Amino acid sequence: MELYLRCFVHNCPSKWAEWISLAEFWYNTSYHSTLKSTPFKVLYGHKPRFFGIT
Repeated sequence: MELYLRCFVHNCPSKWAEWISLAEFWYNTSYHSTLKSTPFKVLYGHKPRFFGIT
C-alpha cells in the first residue's frame, strides 16, 4: 500500500492524507494470494461496489 500511496502523492507529498482512503480501497479490493480472494470479500462475503457500479 505504501508504494501505491507514494505514487499518488509524488508531486505533492503534503497532501497524502487526501489519498489515504483511495489507497486503502485499492488494498482491500486487490487479490491476495494467501487469501485466494480480496480482503473485502473475505470480511464481508461479497464483492465491493466500485463507486456505485454493481
